[in-house]
Amino acid sequence: MDGFSIVFFGSAGGIVEDFCDLFIKCIVEVAGHILSFELVFHCGFDNQISHTSVQTVEYYKKTAVK
Repeated sequence: MDGFSIVFFGSAGGIVEDFCDLFIKCIVEVAGHILSFELVFHCGFDNQISHTSVQTVEYYKKTAVK
């Protein structure tokens, strides 16, 4: 009976290990997508802020009393 326990738990351990590996791979994949989205979103948002700031400065240059 001891041999059966070792074989059973050995194969169950392999299944658990495979599941954990899959779980970790999924987390890494999702985190990669989130970071990519954040990078694109923030770069786009920063560019929009920069563009708006430039427009504001240009507006004040045109309307400034000389």
